[in-house]
Amino acid sequence: MLEAVEQTAIVEPIVLKKTGQYKIVLDNVSGKIYAQIERGAYWRLKNPQVTPVAPPASNCIGFTPSPKFISDLAGKVIEALCSKSPELASFVLSSSAMMNMAAAVRAARTLETYSYWIKRYSEWAGLSPDQLIEEARSADVNKRIHWFITETRSSGMSDGTILNVYKALKCFYHANFIDGVKLLPVVRKNIRRAPTYNDRPPTQEELQRLLEVADLQGKVIITFMALGGFRPSTLVKLKYRHVKEDLERGIIPVHVHVEAQITKGQYSDYDTFLAKEAVDALNGYLSMRRMGTRKIPPEEIVDESPIVRNERLAASYIKRGLIPPGITTDRLRDIVHELYRKAGLLNGGGKRRYELRAHSLRKFFKTQLEAKGVKTIYVEYMMGHVRSPYDKTVEMKGIDFLRSIYAAADLRIKPRPTPDEQFIALLEDFIKSKGFDVDREMLKRAIIKPHRTVITSKEMEEERKKLIKETFIKMLREEMFPISRGVQTCLGKAVHSDTPAYGLSILR
Repeated sequence: MLEAVEQTAIVEPIVLKKTGQYKIVLDNVSGKIYAQIERGAYWRLKNPQVTPVAPPASNCIGFTPSPKFISDLAGKVIEALCSKSPELASFVLSSSAMMNMAAAVRAARTLETYSYWIKRYSEWAGLSPDQLIEEARSADVNKRIHWFITETRSSGMSDGTILNVYKALKCFYHANFIDGVKLLPVVRKNIRRAPTYNDRPPTQEELQRLLEVADLQGKVIITFMALGGFRPSTLVKLKYRHVKEDLERGIIPVHVHVEAQITKGQYSDYDTFLAKEAVDALNGYLSMRRMGTRKIPPEEIVDESPIVRNERLAASYIKRGLIPPGITTDRLRDIVHELYRKAGLLNGGGKRRYELRAHSLRKFFKTQLEAKGVKTIYVEYMMGHVRSPYDKTVEMKGIDFLRSIYAAADLRIKPRPTPDEQFIALLEDFIKSKGFDVDREMLKRAIIKPHRTVITSKEMEEERKKLIKETFIKMLREEMFPISRGVQTCLGKAVHSDTPAYGLSILR
């Protein structure tokens, strides 16, 4: 439970930071800082509770954290942890040792993982984080870490998880100026660094099944990750300004410049592109948002509008004239998982984790580009992987060069039509331009012959192709040998056909 602090303890507080999710204030009387958490990503607390914020403990002479530094750090902790666990956010905020660790960790996902394991470690040891640090100043903590990891491993945790536990403990102690933390050799030698649960990239057929069951928002998520190579944590931070220039000018593939601030680890900027299928999905999604739905009013798309908005909160924000928020990383993963389930693609094979996950879509991007002959150095760059700060080989090539490489690879979910399919599509476009509706004629034939044996979709497609070819040949004959219907009647050769005569219309 969040530790409750009576509101009367705060006299004339100074608001240091305020958002729709939380408020951080400074008490002028006591000089203490308090955080009031009001809501998570999808829920609101009935009784918002106030938690005291512990300042980071310093071992440096003359260093005193400013109120602004503490409030910014507290906001970072709340935004990273509150959506999943208010208790975990309170655990970190109320401990100076944990705030030290939060200041040392950059990524929100890493902070969430590390905080979870430190909380379990603290409960296992029966000591608070601050007490653990005090103990470590006069005693060797490696034995305690050894037995905690040994017990955790015996509960069935994978070796990859054990390594994450060790990283969390090492970061916790190092951030509080405790050196010499290491795994005992007997444990380190027996840990296998290869992943236990490997995911795989989906096939093109599986992606097509996903798109068949996805709504407009789901199509954007699937195509952006599969054809743009975005991480879930980066995709949820993309704004309309990232695609605006090329999208509004009709340039395909669309160039997307991703700033370091929205990447994993925030190491460096990178560039990637979006193929036509992703652009079509985005245009459809944006059109729906601009027109509005039965429950959500029309939205004005501006530069800071999220590419993937929070549909649950969109209506309330739009009615107040505000930009709707984007979805969270966890919500994006839930959407992809639900699409896998609807498409019938989830098959754990008796394992604890599924083969297809949200990250699998990113693997499709990598494997497809490399299979099409794109050099690994270009693929790694377009995926935002860590590179040497001295390696500027790709950037020196320029955006136009990268765009040509991406366009030449012809990355797509739906396979390219065969020459026969392209030819049939060309014939269909021609006869439609002359006023012949293929779909209407197919329906007419189905009504005329209602008692025929049920045929498969493949047979229906063959019948459709046959109709298109026959109609085209008839039009071609009438174009080459135009005979009016009156002349045919005089000659006693009236034409009887299921398809209308096009001779006069073509001549006109």
